Amino acid sequence: MTASAFGAIAAILSAAVFAVASVSKALCPAETTAAFEALGVRSAASMARLVPLVEAVTAVALVVAPPIGAAMGLFLLVAFTAILVEVIRRGVRVRCACFGAASSHSVSVADLARNAGLVMLAIVALWSQTPPHPTWSAAIAVCLAALAWGVAVAAVRRRVTTPAS
Repeated sequence: MTASAFGAIAAILSAAVFAVASVSKALCPAETTAAFEALGVRSAASMARLVPLVEAVTAVALVVAPPIGAAMGLFLLVAFTAILVEVIRRGVRVRCACFGAASSHSVSVADLARNAGLVMLAIVALWSQTPPHPTWSAAIAVCLAALAWGVAVAAVRRRVTTPAS
């Protein structure tokens, strides 16, 4: 299995994540604007229109030109993570807008863990060739790793949101 095969699957998974995030924000612009305002995003209304567009372009680039899309994704993830870190640092409880209206939980360290996993996925996607030609074994390996990361993030989220007894 080559690095490019792993990169191809990582690019496809990353594209799916950015596509879902884009559509969920675009379908609910008022909620996205309100969530961006609560997160402290400047020009929230404009950003609520721009961010889904940039996420959609990133998703397409990850499929058509994976290294370029991966670089775009890394840039977005670093920017999004910086906003989340600032919200956590300020100690305010605001709804995460990472997946638009579909996100109903408050920002927490679980979101940072999720973003760390997405950053790793984007880094692996940098190795992909254009167009991606994944192998089944690479697909299974990357999907299992993504699933394991998702389970770990869900466990952290449950621990963060469950009150102590």
